[in-house]
Amino acid sequence: MIVQYYNQSVQSIVKHFAVDVKKGLSSTEVVNSQNEYGKNVLADGKTEASWEIMLRQFKSPLIVLLMGAVVVTGIIGEYIDGVVILFTVIINTLLGYIQENKAKNAVDELKKLQKHQAHVVRNGKNEFVLSSEVVPGDVLVLEAGQVVVADARLIVSYEIKLNESALTGESFPAEKNTLDIAVPSVIQDQHNMVFSGTSVVNGAGRAIVVATGKMSEIGKIAHDVSTVEKQQTPLTVQFNTLSKFLVAIVFTFSVGFFIFGVMSHIPVYDMFLLALTLSVSVIPEGLAIAVTISLAVGMFRMASAQAVVKTLPAVESLGSVTVVAIDKTGTLTKNELSLTSIVTKVSSDGVANLTGAIEPNVKVPLWERFSQVLVFANGANGASPAGLDPIDGANVMWLKSKKIDIGEVLNQRTIVDALPFSSEKQFEAVMTLHKTMHVDQRVIYLKGSPEAVLSFCSHEQLDESIIIMQSNTQNEIRLISRNMAETGLKPLAIAYALCDENFGDLAYESLPQKFVFVGLLGYADTLRPEAKESVTKAYQGGIRVVMLTGDHRETASEIARQVGINNPKDVVEGKEIDFFTDSQLRDKLKTCNVFARVTPAHKLRIVKIFQEQGEIVAMTGDGVNDAPALSQADIGVSMGKGGTDVARGASDVVLLDNNFATIIAAIAEGRSIFDNVKKVVIYLMSTNVSELFLMVGALVLGLPFPLYPTQILWLNVVTDGFPDTALVFEPKGKDILKRVPRKRGAFILSRNDVLWIITQGIEMALLAGIVFYVTLPEKGLEYARTMALMTAAFSQLANAISVKAGNRPLWKVSLLDNVWFVAALVVSVLLQFSVIGIPLLREVFRTTSLSMNDILLCVAVSSLVLVFAEFAKILIWITKKHEAH
Repeated sequence: MIVQYYNQSVQSIVKHFAVDVKKGLSSTEVVNSQNEYGKNVLADGKTEASWEIMLRQFKSPLIVLLMGAVVVTGIIGEYIDGVVILFTVIINTLLGYIQENKAKNAVDELKKLQKHQAHVVRNGKNEFVLSSEVVPGDVLVLEAGQVVVADARLIVSYEIKLNESALTGESFPAEKNTLDIAVPSVIQDQHNMVFSGTSVVNGAGRAIVVATGKMSEIGKIAHDVSTVEKQQTPLTVQFNTLSKFLVAIVFTFSVGFFIFGVMSHIPVYDMFLLALTLSVSVIPEGLAIAVTISLAVGMFRMASAQAVVKTLPAVESLGSVTVVAIDKTGTLTKNELSLTSIVTKVSSDGVANLTGAIEPNVKVPLWERFSQVLVFANGANGASPAGLDPIDGANVMWLKSKKIDIGEVLNQRTIVDALPFSSEKQFEAVMTLHKTMHVDQRVIYLKGSPEAVLSFCSHEQLDESIIIMQSNTQNEIRLISRNMAETGLKPLAIAYALCDENFGDLAYESLPQKFVFVGLLGYADTLRPEAKESVTKAYQGGIRVVMLTGDHRETASEIARQVGINNPKDVVEGKEIDFFTDSQLRDKLKTCNVFARVTPAHKLRIVKIFQEQGEIVAMTGDGVNDAPALSQADIGVSMGKGGTDVARGASDVVLLDNNFATIIAAIAEGRSIFDNVKKVVIYLMSTNVSELFLMVGALVLGLPFPLYPTQILWLNVVTDGFPDTALVFEPKGKDILKRVPRKRGAFILSRNDVLWIITQGIEMALLAGIVFYVTLPEKGLEYARTMALMTAAFSQLANAISVKAGNRPLWKVSLLDNVWFVAALVVSVLLQFSVIGIPLLREVFRTTSLSMNDILLCVAVSSLVLVFAEFAKILIWITKKHEAH
């Protein structure tokens, strides 16, 4: 049974670990505790050897198919082809190997969070020990600036605050105390606990260590990350299906072709060689290398757009995304607090003013006092906001944005006494004395929760005057404060009081009840300006946006509303998820898009269920708490600025500009890559099938084979090797983000694509066969085969143009939008002419020179491929229009 230490009293914790809170553990007790619980390090777990990970890559059907092609090319003596295919195999296995190492890297980054010294009490003395030596029962001494090295229960608290944003996703520092918690609580609400990997930003305290290593919250996250079973990328799944399909085709046709040929009294060796050659020609060995180039090009384009892709498969996977799960803090927001709303003169008009519309004049009493409170009840001391409490830092940024000279304000008065912020009293106060005036008039500046500040206020400051505060004014201020909280703002109130020289020292219990209310302030984590537009673009592209945040329900709902996430008021909290069965959570995921107060385990569970439903999930985040879900997601996207090394280690993509809009641009790039890869598949399959149909047709009709085996392999080099690679450089379509994304497991080719491949294959085979058959009686076998070779080559290049055009009419397509494609066509044509023009090549490939008329005939006949393709597009358009009506 797992012990929940947050809901136990300090006395029971002390008794459980048998520790003296004043003296700490003795040396013997430390050794015993370490023997029982182990060292405070993250467990390595079982790790696979590098060779095991590499060997597993060869289980891919595509790799098996390509390795078969390597063997066949070796048998028939085509060693160059074999080397090229082998190179492709090596590249693809390396990519898979790199992908599988990602989770291990993330765990390594988590381990770094524990590598700090710890201040502990042992043997009645203060000691500094390595974090790995800390054990359950140790008494931690916590001070501002320290990193917490283990999960611990607070036993003493002096206004201690911790930055837990990396663990919980919350922007505001977590205020801690030693009070017992009676109800079940998520990490964010465990105010009497401190957690490994977080840092103390204010105050001090002492705590008893209750969990170390793998039992700490960081340890649990590390376990979740290391046990994630990464989903295969959509392209990998589709290629595996395609590979199995191709293996079946190659085996069936090759064996059938061989048997039929032998039965037709063709020499066994000749049929064996031809069958092997055809099997190689049908296998689109250029596909793997074209895909690799395509992904590399996409990676380069994304890098120039501030998205660093760590693994090539992730480039294409982005284009398949159907759900984007967003972590609010640092993704939709900047994880920077700012003063966004100010309410003054409530008795006068009660209107909340946006800070951007306010131009304070410090010569006006209201704004003079306003500025003084922000400066003195702050701790800014005229310095930079860096290192301050986030709210104090936001105040400094606001003062500077309004060109208020903080140094000048500080120079007017001297601080003579101060009360630091008390989480129990909910306010802080500073008493000042004027530096130059002879009158010993003191001013106390007060800042705190609206309720706490109002309890001391009797008057309200207007622009030039002070008036008595009525009860209805106080009620109005409370109402505005509640509205602020409900819209995701953190409300604070400020006030001041004038005192004479006889006023004594400041004390929490003896502040005067005559404070003058100055204003109500609202703070928010700054929303990224591009967030709303990016969410809109996602919806236009058929991509669902879901927010997973550790923040409060009200804040999550308001941010969701501001950025345009659907159903922002339908919010599910983490404590509700704990009671959901998988079936109930599945039903909830159908409509709910906002999840608040969620833990790493909740995020991981939500991502998994989305994947079980066939969704392809991109998870964005920047904190330690995001690491398990980042690893589990099909695409993990982390933030480069301000994000944690843990998140970056678990992710596939790192956004250098932390711009959510970059994710949408990357998704568009991924879709473009898939479009281009699909074009390559259609092109290679249709050209290879045409060669198969040509040879099988001749065998069935009892005609001589129109091509020699070496000529078939030549076609693979000339018409496959250049245009297919050039197609990966095709520009993005204008409607790319207005299409519905592909579903997981969908075959890379649609029914219409397969029909197109077969139709085009038959057309090209018929054209080359007819030219061969017509030429054969008059000019002989050698000449007829050369004519068939030229016709097959040019028809396949025409097919490349048709594939480039896609569904668009040919007259609307510009070849010049892809200079690589034009270059590929030129090179292919030159090579094709060289095989009939250069004597050495004529001898090797058994061709002959052709007359200009015959060459023009081959070109003219081949161009019919484009004509047939355009007719097919018209028929498809008419069919779709008819079905629409």
